[in-house]
Amino acid sequence: MKRFLFPVLLIMLAIAVYILYTDSLYAELKYQLAKEVEVKAAVVEAEKAQVKLEEIKRRYESLPPDADEKLAQLLPETVDPIKLLIDASAFLERNGYSAKTVRVSYDDAAGGGSYRKHKISFSISASYDMFREFLHELESSLMLRDTSRVSFTVVDSLGRQVYSRPEHVIHTYNVEIIGYSLR
Repeated sequence: MKRFLFPVLLIMLAIAVYILYTDSLYAELKYQLAKEVEVKAAVVEAEKAQVKLEEIKRRYESLPPDADEKLAQLLPETVDPIKLLIDASAFLERNGYSAKTVRVSYDDAAGGGSYRKHKISFSISASYDMFREFLHELESSLMLRDTSRVSFTVVDSLGRQVYSRPEHVIHTYNVEIIGYSLR
């Protein structure tokens, strides 16, 4: 019986050492190995981000010097609605026409996010060809804006309907333009 007692004690001692020391050390080692894999993955992601950052920096430096000014014209921080109206009607005023019945409104709920809408409504009297040129100039402008509504009436000074060649008739156009700005 003594001869079996010593090996049993050794086995029990080995089990106790394993449970009390080796098992916790082994679990800590597995945790550290998993942590090392995460850190290596984070380093790889950081290196990819650095490459992307360098690419963005290179592209930014290749922009022309006046790109910031053009971007500010396209989508300004704020929009002065009166200036927007003046810009929109400048073409007509250069050609002897002026805007009438001007209304300015703001739409703070626009897009629910990062931009604000400025609606400007006005009426102008012009021939069809002149109105087309006006719309073309609005289109070719750098400022980001939409012509959201256009309607017209054809009446003479006494309020009667006019039936004549379209290129000779002066129409009254009701225009709504929406300008945008950052919040």
